[in-house]
Amino acid sequence: MDTNENEKYNILFKNYENLDKPLPPLENPFFRDYYLVYINTTYDTEQLRTNPNYLAHEYHNYTTYLISLITDQECLKPNFPPNINVEDYVPKFEKRKNITYRTGNSFIIYRKYFSEYLESLEIKLHQLLITRLSSDYWKREPITVKAYYKKISDQINKIYNQQTMNLIKLAPEPDSLSDSLF
Repeated sequence: MDTNENEKYNILFKNYENLDKPLPPLENPFFRDYYLVYINTTYDTEQLRTNPNYLAHEYHNYTTYLISLITDQECLKPNFPPNINVEDYVPKFEKRKNITYRTGNSFIIYRKYFSEYLESLEIKLHQLLITRLSSDYWKREPITVKAYYKKISDQINKIYNQQTMNLIKLAPEPDSLSDSLF
């Protein structure tokens, strides 16, 4: 490993403090010490410190770079087939007025499982980033994987619709006349 590669390695695997909370871009060590030093070497230092739009643009480029690395290497892709308990994915409701009519399509199920997978690895990402990563992975999934998630989605819809119908049948209809008297 040459000296430059060794420096990169040391920066990436250094024991950083306080990475469990959001950091402003210039306090993010990966952005500041790695991306700006080794990847984007053409940035304007003055603009970075004084122009919030320029900083936001460069940080967006950094995020895009990270996403491309993650998706190209498929390093966070969950295993297939997923270990999903269909009952856990069925929306819960207790009263008739809490009934929703959307349980999620196959991609929504995939994204939820992806989010849970990241949590199991103790990886905390912003929900927008999780959605973007899962979307990029979803686009690359073969038809068999998408069909599997479609099957799970259909099972969830079936259970939910059954529960909804049972609740509607059991719940007494509000008597509009007696409600208006009191």
